[in-house]
Amino acid sequence: MRGKPQYMVIDAHCDVLYQLETKGGSLKERPQGQLDLYRLKAGGVGAQFFALYTGAPHRALRALPSVL
Repeated sequence: MRGKPQYMVIDAHCDVLYQLETKGGSLKERPQGQLDLYRLKAGGVGAQFFALYTGAPHRALRALPSVL
């Protein structure tokens, strides 16, 4: 097979959801210094894992419902 090899880019950690929750915004916008849907597509990202922060009051099994 000739030409440019095709690789899937996978980003395994992203904190942007916390920023969107606390400061507002959308993945459709183009914020300074964070990712958005345009940049994911332009960068060829095929998979994105988002970090979820729950804070100290949410322990053990109570943390999952708080971030969902």
